[in-house]
Amino acid sequence: MLSSSEEIFKEKKSPYEEALLKSGHLKKGEELIYTPPDTKPKKKKKRKRKDRVTWFNPPWNKNTKTPVAKEVLKLVSKHFKKGSELGKLFNRSTIKVSYCTTRNIAQHISAHNKKILAEKKNQNPKTCNCPKKRANLCPFENKCTTNGVYRAEVTSNPGSVEEKVMKYIGSTSRGFKTRKGEHELDIGSKGRAGTTLSKYVWKLKDEKIPFNITWNIHARAFPRGPGAKHCDICVTEKYHILKAEQSSSLNSRRELLSKCRHRAKYLLK
Repeated sequence: MLSSSEEIFKEKKSPYEEALLKSGHLKKGEELIYTPPDTKPKKKKKRKRKDRVTWFNPPWNKNTKTPVAKEVLKLVSKHFKKGSELGKLFNRSTIKVSYCTTRNIAQHISAHNKKILAEKKNQNPKTCNCPKKRANLCPFENKCTTNGVYRAEVTSNPGSVEEKVMKYIGSTSRGFKTRKGEHELDIGSKGRAGTTLSKYVWKLKDEKIPFNITWNIHARAFPRGPGAKHCDICVTEKYHILKAEQSSSLNSRRELLSKCRHRAKYLLK
């Protein structure tokens, strides 16, 4: 602001000249000279394009005596010489060798063995723990200990003209029977903060409307594993909530924005 024009500069320069004279930076008779600001547009610097680096990552083997990395770089210098057309693209600056980013043979073998042993271990998992006498009455088709997405259908005024069916879709990673028991606990005690299913059932109870609840397996899904980016159970549940008819659905739309509940057990707390 003090040097926006020559007139303003001359008006404001006297105290600065006095200070410079006292400190010895100006001699008697010298004055501060106005220099107009540079109004020329600055030239943009052109950024030089850096060559892309290609990495060669050979698998590490302790028994190999040949220096693989050294031999590869020798071949690059031999066949792609400076000054040639391909020498600009392939040289010691654009081709790098490293053993660090690959797994060793022991890790490959260990991962392969774990996969085979896990498949053998879970060949015939138990899918139902209902008593033998009540095996035919299993609410989830003899698959009550498996996980996935389930559906609860609440039929109010069954057998009458005013019969109405409302559906609730939920998911579990602990087994259908375990989750069904939690719903029944919410339905049995009014004070518990349950789901929209229990709230709807208590509404029918308060209005003294008869109802029946049937349970079904809606879709199979798998729980989230450690390090996984997505949860199959949560995604499947949200997909079927979106697909369901809104007029007969008990699910809240806020459930679509909820975070995965199965991720917490793999976090350090």
